[in-house]
Amino acid sequence: MKKMKKVITAAVALMMTAALAATAYAADYGDTVTAPAVSSSSTESAGSTEDDAAVSAKLDDAITNPTTAEDGTKAAVVEVDTLDRNFSIKPSALKELKAEGAVLKITSKEAEVEIDPATITKARKVDLSMKVYGSKTRSVVDFKSSSDFGCEVKVTVKNCKMTVAKLKTCSVYCDGEVVADTVEINENNKPVITVTKGGTYEIK
Repeated sequence: MKKMKKVITAAVALMMTAALAATAYAADYGDTVTAPAVSSSSTESAGSTEDDAAVSAKLDDAITNPTTAEDGTKAAVVEVDTLDRNFSIKPSALKELKAEGAVLKITSKEAEVEIDPATITKARKVDLSMKVYGSKTRSVVDFKSSSDFGCEVKVTVKNCKMTVAKLKTCSVYCDGEVVADTVEINENNKPVITVTKGGTYEIK
């Protein structure tokens, strides 16, 4: 009889232990899990569906096989998910653009970039890697490079958050110095800057 009581007592204890463990697990499972903070650049890189090699191949193909419009103008058009990556134009590619008379047009979710072959004075490597961000009071185009491009690079800030009224009061700064007193605004009410070298450009 005593042996039977011991068995029953042990079984009850085991069941209570299992019940407590299940309750603790349920409590932990119900807690809210907070994701670690992620920077905007990390988010963009993580969300990118293209690696640098694929983008480079796409760029080379567009330059080698530019499209010709009905009016005879040529354009090498490239669409990428982001310019916040390693993104460079080779000197040979710029020579090819100039020889073909083809305008290079690159579009991403943050910005549109254009190089007119007529502005190419020296075929050198042009690093177009950039971060484009801002607020309701400023827009920033932050090139990875600070070197001279040897050509004009036109950047349209697609993700600009400023109103047209605000843009009309802005100037353009490069590394803290004023380079233009006014800002060009396109037909879509987005700011456009034309630069010949890298650096950090602010519209504010």
